[in-house]
Amino acid sequence: DISDKVELLIKAGYHEAAGLSASAYRQLWPKTVVQPLEYAGRFDAVLLVDTTIKASELVSRGNIYTYVQPSACRDLVKAPTASRYIAFVQLGQKNLGRKVEDCSNTFAPDEVGLTTVEGLHLPVQHKAYLRQYAIDLAGSRYVSVLAPYVFWFDNDQPYFNARGVRFSYPCYGSASRGSAIITVP
Repeated sequence: DISDKVELLIKAGYHEAAGLSASAYRQLWPKTVVQPLEYAGRFDAVLLVDTTIKASELVSRGNIYTYVQPSACRDLVKAPTASRYIAFVQLGQKNLGRKVEDCSNTFAPDEVGLTTVEGLHLPVQHKAYLRQYAIDLAGSRYVSVLAPYVFWFDNDQPYFNARGVRFSYPCYGSASRGSAIITVP
């Protein structure tokens, strides 16, 4: 059941940014999704992604303080072309304390690093996790050797920044998703 995630998006005003009523936005998303069997134990968190909403609006709706502009980041992986989709992700726990560069080089064939736009959806949907850990977005880069990341910890709001891909920190981990997604009409 993903209805709790949909309600978090509505509470943050994603429906308004998409030009829809709360009811219409709610109806876009399925009530339940089935996790692919091959993702069990690997990608157990759900992330709803709405690419119809501009990055600047995601920043605003998520109340994210930006040290670097998300529009200056480029994706290294082919981002899904769907307007809205559901991804099965791991939020970086398996990669805590590892370099972004090492994680990117060792992802499984059906695994890709989260992109900037996907990462901008995290504060609304995964606040509790971001209060404990920073999430590296291994599927994108800011300049050539910096990876964007999202963190919150004990701050009043979440932050978006970039750091060197060849450095590791104990509370930082590269998030990834299964390459198969569920598209939402």
